Amino acid sequence: MNGWTGVLVAGTVDCCARTSVSLDSGFGRVKTGRVDDGQVISFMIAGDALRRAAAAAAGVVLLVSCSTPVDGTSTPDTRTSSAESTQTQVQEPYAWLTAVLPTDSELSEALGYSVTVDGPPTIRNGARLRNTFIGSREVAERDCIGVVSPLETEAYGSAPLVAFTFASESAATYGAAAFDSPRSAEETFKRFSDQWRACDGRTVVKSGGGVDMNYALSDVGLADSVTSAVVTVTSDEGSPVVAGRALGVAHDCMVEVELVYDDPADRGLAAERAIRLVEAMLSRVKTS
Repeated sequence: MNGWTGVLVAGTVDCCARTSVSLDSGFGRVKTGRVDDGQVISFMIAGDALRRAAAAAAGVVLLVSCSTPVDGTSTPDTRTSSAESTQTQVQEPYAWLTAVLPTDSELSEALGYSVTVDGPPTIRNGARLRNTFIGSREVAERDCIGVVSPLETEAYGSAPLVAFTFASESAATYGAAAFDSPRSAEETFKRFSDQWRACDGRTVVKSGGGVDMNYALSDVGLADSVTSAVVTVTSDEGSPVVAGRALGVAHDCMVEVELVYDDPADRGLAAERAIRLVEAMLSRVKTS
């Protein structure tokens, strides 16, 4: 990578996201902003000029405004909207989902540096999953989107989710989804596991904004109700990164994790630590 400079901007933010973006001053570090109910913006940056370009791009995204409250608080209008009422109804019986999410120490151990979580993310009803592929001009191997990114609306389709929560901290994205029954959760997990196996060795290509993002899927494995994979991300305008992906199921809950490392040589470590994080989350799933 001598003499190389490049920037890769990946992901989108939906209009209901509460987002902040920070950029690392070191070469190649992937930094992602906190996203409670939207998508993740990731940067692989080298060179001051390109850091400024990425920061400018982030600024544009952060100008996106919302007409719907996302944190359950009231607006200056004293009336309560039906969306706010529904949100409260979802929050109460599924507040346990936030307790399933990784702790600061678990995230720090997984990523190899200190991570501090800024409070629990919002709990949403199951109809509002992520869509990080929105706005893409073209997507190849579309049936493998669920391996590339956690809690994607296109991957879950009509699965009977009743509530979910997710967040991104530093280079980790993680979430937990509650289903209408343990059987539904198990069936969805089996469908995902079969799909991940079928995607092993394939490459998802996302085209948009003049940049092709390539997600090479490999090393799919299944053990003890946890499925894992490695995703190697490349582009003409950035250096490769590797992501460890894992999902698991317990009772009526399915959890997902993505851990991003900026050295492709960490592929084995990425998968191993993603599995470990999923196992820790599953141990906290409410079973009664």
